[in-house]
Amino acid sequence: MPRRITPLPYPLAEVFGYPPDNLATAAQNVRAHRWCPFNNPSGADCTKDKRDDPLGVCSITHGNDQVITCPVRFREDYKILDDAAAFFFPNFKPERPPRMLSEVSLPDKKRQVRRQHRHCAGDA
Repeated sequence: MPRRITPLPYPLAEVFGYPPDNLATAAQNVRAHRWCPFNNPSGADCTKDKRDDPLGVCSITHGNDQVITCPVRFREDYKILDDAAAFFFPNFKPERPPRMLSEVSLPDKKRQVRRQHRHCAGDA
């Protein structure tokens, strides 16, 4: 998406992927269907705030800058992953593009200890 040079009179920079004042057919179609144009892993629909009635705000303005507020928009078709790989491994040229892995939850040690104590108390 191109960056806006002149500030808007309101803080919304992108709603469902397009500037609020963009009345192009594509922008109106995306808004009508509440689609996420930035490769939302949960499907085509925007899920920000509520699944049934999503907020749809991808970015806001702060002075003359556009600030991304949505984690899906932040990915921008995984461009950030390519940029990070190029930054950290400048001489590495992979045969395939890098992949992003989802977060892996680790067990909470305190929670496991509490469960063990409850189990022991029940056995007594």
